[in-house]
Amino acid sequence: EHKDKQFKIDDARRRNPRKARKKTLVVAGNDEVLKMPYGGPETKVFDGMHFYIMTEFIKPVKKSKAELEQLVKANGGIIVQSQTAAKDVVCVACRNLVKVASLQKSGTHNIVRPSWLFDCIKQAETDVGRPNVRLPFEPEHMFFVTESDRGLIELNIDEYGDSFAQDVTTETLNKILGSMPSKFDTNRDRAEILGELGASNAELD
Repeated sequence: EHKDKQFKIDDARRRNPRKARKKTLVVAGNDEVLKMPYGGPETKVFDGMHFYIMTEFIKPVKKSKAELEQLVKANGGIIVQSQTAAKDVVCVACRNLVKVASLQKSGTHNIVRPSWLFDCIKQAETDVGRPNVRLPFEPEHMFFVTESDRGLIELNIDEYGDSFAQDVTTETLNKILGSMPSKFDTNRDRAEILGELGASNAELD
């Protein structure tokens, strides 16, 4: 009778196996749950650097705070939860939340936009096989710049906004060309131009 009962229990277990629960990934020091593990490129471009991710990324691709933290960790970075947790912490934000505004008011740290993270990783992928070199901060990467660093960051681009370190894309090239001033005055009439050339309409017709 005992064996028969045990057989029935074992048979029931085989028919209804327990489904293993999928563990969600939680970033240490953060209450936000990451629903999908990071599956992007992995480089060492942020190796040894400390990052304080303060907000999510909104444009052009929405990424939660937890996803940005995973992105940084997958590429060698270390996540901290305060700008004072380590030396030379990189503060990242693109929204003016209370803690972000407070940090701006203190004037002690630059705040970089999340786009800088993606640009660094993209450049590291392009430079595969060569030493990883982080892109310097450029004006378009900055959410807030301290007075002492403003002039230095401006030196990382030319007069037209072209980066000295980052590879140009079709999109950025169009943007740069669009911002360039015209070298010729197109409002001048034909007679004025011919007069400067010492020619006449009759000579050219």
